[in-house]
Amino acid sequence: MADPHTKKLRVPTRYVEIAAVGATVASDTDCPEETRGLHIGTAGNITVVIHGQTLTMAVAGGVPLLGEFERVLASGSTVQGVWALV
Repeated sequence: MADPHTKKLRVPTRYVEIAAVGATVASDTDCPEETRGLHIGTAGNITVVIHGQTLTMAVAGGVPLLGEFERVLASGSTVQGVWALV
């Protein structure tokens, strides 16, 4: 990953579906390389890989979760509807 101090700030311009509306994450899914965050459909738990570390966290629905995520894991994820912000 690039040094965060030299990286240009940029607003995400598209969404890439990881889990459809009303569906949980079915399988471990790689995020697109330029992912800036995740948009979460419904509240619940999500398990992600960020900077090589696995993290499970409770998240609110309908809001973006910012970060350079590498993968979204099915195990431990209960949220429905997940989109990568690219």
